[in-house]
Amino acid sequence: MVERRRLSVVDGFWAFIVGGTAITSTLLALDPVTRQEDCPNSAGNASAFDNPNWDGYLVLAVIVWFSAVFIEVGLLATSRRRRAADVALRATCVLTLTILISCHCLGLLIVCH
Repeated sequence: MVERRRLSVVDGFWAFIVGGTAITSTLLALDPVTRQEDCPNSAGNASAFDNPNWDGYLVLAVIVWFSAVFIEVGLLATSRRRRAADVALRATCVLTLTILISCHCLGLLIVCH
């Protein structure tokens, strides 16, 4: 007899939680400029980070995070024994939150530009 695993509240949210935590921790460690008045070159082109390479790394991290969330939502393993409405609601919530958070993170890139 095959023992079935109990459904978890975080099924389908692992990529969102882990990726979001990683990006948040990285942003807290990098301490980017969040106000235009604090930019090192407020009249021109500057980076919100001490190392301007992080402008590209942040975009790449957000793309990888969104892709991982999108793939996890599409996996059948995350929707096992769940109703279609429940899967659709979870997918809508996690994708909407990922987009909103991503837009906020990527908004940091235009603070000093």
